[in-house]
Amino acid sequence: MKKDLIPFPTPYQLKTITVQTADGTLLPVSVIGKGKPVLLMHAFGMDARQFLPFILPLIQHYCFYLPHFRGFGLASNLTLPTFDFIEQYAQDTQDVFEYVSKETGIEAFHVAAISMGALVMWAYFQRFGTQHVSHYLNIDQAPIIHNQPDWQGGGVFGTRQTELFAQFTQLITDTAPYLQAEQMVDFRHLPYRLKVNLLDMERSFSLLSVSKKTFAIIGKSTQLSGTTQNLINGTRDLAT
Repeated sequence: MKKDLIPFPTPYQLKTITVQTADGTLLPVSVIGKGKPVLLMHAFGMDARQFLPFILPLIQHYCFYLPHFRGFGLASNLTLPTFDFIEQYAQDTQDVFEYVSKETGIEAFHVAAISMGALVMWAYFQRFGTQHVSHYLNIDQAPIIHNQPDWQGGGVFGTRQTELFAQFTQLITDTAPYLQAEQMVDFRHLPYRLKVNLLDMERSFSLLSVSKKTFAIIGKSTQLSGTTQNLINGTRDLAT
């Protein structure tokens, strides 16, 4: 027998809004909760809704905005108008911030970002400043990705940088002919073995990055021990 379920009150139901960006694109943003706004910026290969298990206990106190970066999650069908996708994401983030500020009447709010999302926030701070950010939690992302003469040991790749860069170079070389082919429009059209190699590299990079210590740059730091492993997708299935 089918039983009637008690519906969640509207503020606690997950909804999707769209924010018009500077180039006219409608960017999807998942929203849930009631209270002060909090923005969460997702990682590479992640759907913004994967934050839900970690924020549901807090939705009675905060309203969470979860933007989907172009090419991921609900924005998987959106194209990038520029090759520099981090700068594009920074611009999109500014558009989301302005939307949230206008809707809530709050000028600055809490922001947390993980991995690529945190890299976007570095670009955002450099370009737009901190006007819309009252507190910031930076998860698994150093200010410089790779080791340099004046930055040793703090890069994402650690002591494996030379090895991994060689693998990246080989993957780029193997992929380049398909990027130049007119019939090659997306990842699905790549040869199976090349897709597996690309996904294996992405998975290895994700596992490497989540082994780094979590730290915060602005505001209070909160350690999210054991949670980032749950944010890694089972990417191998995408190769089929």
